[in-house]
Amino acid sequence: MLKHPVRFAHRDSLDPPCRPQASQVLCGAFLCSDQRIFHIPNTFPYVNVDDLGAVGDGTTNDTSAFQTAVNSLAATGGRVVSNPAKAYYIKGLNIPAGVILDCGMQFPENQGGINHSGRSFRDLGGLILERTGTIELAGASGVVNAFIRRADNGVEMTFPAANADLYAGTVFTPKPRSIGNGVPSPASAAWYGSDAMTIQNVLAIGFRDVFTSNTFSRIRVENLSFDANPGEGRYAFKVEGSYDSSSFLNLHVWPYGTAGTSAITGDNTLGYRRGGALQFIGQNDGTEIDGLFAAYYDNNLYLGGSSTKVGRAWVEHFKTDGGNVGVIVENAYDIQIAQLQIFGQDKPLRINGGRGSSLSISQLHIENPGNGGVRIESGNLFLGTATSRGITQGYVLEVLDPETRLSGRWFDDSPASSDVGYAPAGWTSEKLAGFEFIVTQRGGATSRPDGTYVWVGNVIGNPQITPDAAGFLRLPTTGEFFTVVGGQYMSNIIGGYGGRRITLLFTDTRQAVYHADTVNLKPNSKGDFLPNPGSILELIYDGANSAWREISRTL
Repeated sequence: MLKHPVRFAHRDSLDPPCRPQASQVLCGAFLCSDQRIFHIPNTFPYVNVDDLGAVGDGTTNDTSAFQTAVNSLAATGGRVVSNPAKAYYIKGLNIPAGVILDCGMQFPENQGGINHSGRSFRDLGGLILERTGTIELAGASGVVNAFIRRADNGVEMTFPAANADLYAGTVFTPKPRSIGNGVPSPASAAWYGSDAMTIQNVLAIGFRDVFTSNTFSRIRVENLSFDANPGEGRYAFKVEGSYDSSSFLNLHVWPYGTAGTSAITGDNTLGYRRGGALQFIGQNDGTEIDGLFAAYYDNNLYLGGSSTKVGRAWVEHFKTDGGNVGVIVENAYDIQIAQLQIFGQDKPLRINGGRGSSLSISQLHIENPGNGGVRIESGNLFLGTATSRGITQGYVLEVLDPETRLSGRWFDDSPASSDVGYAPAGWTSEKLAGFEFIVTQRGGATSRPDGTYVWVGNVIGNPQITPDAAGFLRLPTTGEFFTVVGGQYMSNIIGGYGGRRITLLFTDTRQAVYHADTVNLKPNSKGDFLPNPGSILELIYDGANSAWREISRTL
């Protein structure tokens, strides 16, 4: 018999958690010791913390009432409920396996005032968690429908709280795996630790960390919003090695604890967060990640490991301080993203997956970044369709490794003040099979004045090199990439590097004759260079004579 009030209630949309042990509630059923299942129709036990003496005035220490409530259901599983109109101060909580804490607040993110300002957060109910405490989640336990904010020595944080350096503490801590003698067990030990934990419909504000998980399975995190400040080199939400159909859906990261209007009005009271927002490493076995939004962190999204798959992700940052990177893909193999939108980041996307790794993005959009678009340090990039606009400086696409492979179609609508692309020496055309870059708003050669601008690939659009009245093809003297288009003058630039050096690889199936004559390439049917497919002509710009000079050719 339980010593505290236990009631039975109808199940709602979140089924009570499954329990592996004998004599426990199992998804609305009773699992007997001989493995027979006795059904309890649509009911499961629950305890109200107010029945155990919880006050909920925001200052009284209600830790004992909450811990007693969750412990009372440790043998059966079930749900602990609280009054959503009350604010309960707790110093920490250890939730046993199979117990769900339900604070009763539906959609807490939408109850904080216009523009997520936090101005009315202090008047809301929920949990006020001491910065030195945490909520520990055991297997198949969870927290749902909760607004959780930080307290310092019993004093609730102030809203708005522009000083993010005051953020401290950890919201959720998974219970470590262990065996009977307390020695950490291998990750394969089923139903120990925090496997099958649930965090659903939760808003957490004012902490350093929100959640960190390592090698736990069947995790369910849905509709989680938070404002945290982890500090440089750390991530507020980190999941490494989740397995067996874990799900991370609709995660929303935003500086709720500040005024939060600068994105619309230019108000500088919005607090920027140091460190990273979301980090996923090695998500396997059907793990689902979808509906990610992160803004105003140094690094909004980090993807690593192997087999991580993401549905939709949107990141943004309006402070271009030279340090932040929107999305980092690092030490990764076989990363797949369906839709990725990056808005206003200083450095939108950095890829360093390692040689042979692959990042596949079905739809990519980059808009109004501070400095450049995509930087590939290593690894392959396979695109469906990519679009970019408003890139005013840096490279739209920068490739540093000659082993990188590209495919897909990219449309760029950026002004001429940015550079279209950079490619390493030694890049060959076979690394660009099926890749097309379409430039729409560049009029003429407006590249870097030092002439180190280079590019490779099938580039369509301006700047285009077309014959002048005398039939000459004039190369831009600034070292701008170019594409010869139209009629018999078709070719593709496939390489180049510093010193205003350009290599042409002729890939057109039609034969066309070109003659290298200082600054001009003149088509001549009787000339001495016949660019069959695979022919290469290498030129270098002679600054002393203000002319292009041929240095090698391969027929």
